Amino acid sequence: MRNQEEAKIDRVSDEVGRLSNKVVALEGNVKGGIRAEDKKFVVLIELLMIQMLKLDEIEAKGELKVRRKREVCRIQSILESLDEMRARNRGT
Repeated sequence: MRNQEEAKIDRVSDEVGRLSNKVVALEGNVKGGIRAEDKKFVVLIELLMIQMLKLDEIEAKGELKVRRKREVCRIQSILESLDEMRARNRGT
């Protein structure tokens, strides 16, 4: 059971890393004055929320619970950045 739960967290972590790279690229464009379509923000937010839901489904104890919590915090941080970026993008 632990290995299955650990593998689920690993998959979510990998996907969040991939999405984080897309957020960084989008941020570079926004900071560079390139206006992005609002749809790009919406899609990234939705994909990150899906990963958050996957984490919510994982039953974990001990170290796995700590890893899950760390990923949740990571996603929340990325979502906050996206919200701020989206607001700046609307203002450009």
